[in-house]
Amino acid sequence: MLPRLTLAVCAATLLLGGCAEEIPPPDADQPPPAAVETVVAGGVPEPAVLALPYVPADAARLEVTDFARVAVQLGVEDPTSQDPAADRAAFERRTTAETAALTDGTLLPVDEQLVQRFGFGQADVTWEAHVFDEDGTETGFVLGIDRVVDPEALARAVEAGVGPLAGASVVAEDSVIVQGLDASGGSYADDPAVVALVGAPSISTYLTRGCLDPDGADVSGLDDLQVWAMSFQGGLATATLGPDRADLFDRLEVAEASTSFARSFTDGVADPSTGRIGFRLSDPPAAADLVASGDVPVAYCD
Repeated sequence: MLPRLTLAVCAATLLLGGCAEEIPPPDADQPPPAAVETVVAGGVPEPAVLALPYVPADAARLEVTDFARVAVQLGVEDPTSQDPAADRAAFERRTTAETAALTDGTLLPVDEQLVQRFGFGQADVTWEAHVFDEDGTETGFVLGIDRVVDPEALARAVEAGVGPLAGASVVAEDSVIVQGLDASGGSYADDPAVVALVGAPSISTYLTRGCLDPDGADVSGLDDLQVWAMSFQGGLATATLGPDRADLFDRLEVAEASTSFARSFTDGVADPSTGRIGFRLSDPPAAADLVASGDVPVAYCD
């Protein structure tokens, strides 16, 4: 029993900042882990939280990339469209090659056109969120734009129908561009189970409803799963499945038995009380690709 208790204590440490070399024995009087903070320093919510009100309640999946946090990880100071083209291209290459970003950048195909005509481009996108239906088809996206960009410039680009911005709308007060999404009938932000899964500082967040196909894996002992998330923080990843799950260690064992998953996700630790499983990433880009493709054994069940 002690090793699993130790794993649970380590999980709380790893998920918030990494395990130490030596793990102290569990303290029966130790208070439970604090609730996940959904607001960063300065009072600004994390991008995954900002995206929720725009995601229709019946959407199947949400993927969010925080390019501002990517820049911090790469040691790039405040990238903007005013940077030399070579610097912007280098940032894009490093994002793909070195981080667990879930998208390369929606505006990249029309970046130079936007910069030349409207004075903003992909480098001014601080975060973006993509929404998918049950068939895996993308139904829309939200782009969070640096507030230094004039909203009128955003509106002109949308009106001109440049690339993926054709037919989009600008929400000036939030400094976002919304394409293809209508959450007037309810959104992810209205679902407490969804809200509880996001908010931790992350380079990227993958959130989806329902279990994944076990593809022949032994899923006996795994309980149902209504909604779950995987978030990436530098060289760590956290699967969040909801609190008080009795099947978390079983799910970790299933994940460790998957050769493809275990190649990128290592040193897994589980914390049943918070419903989180933490991993170290041996290859962040490959790990992000696995999650985006649905190869996530911790989320298997019938």
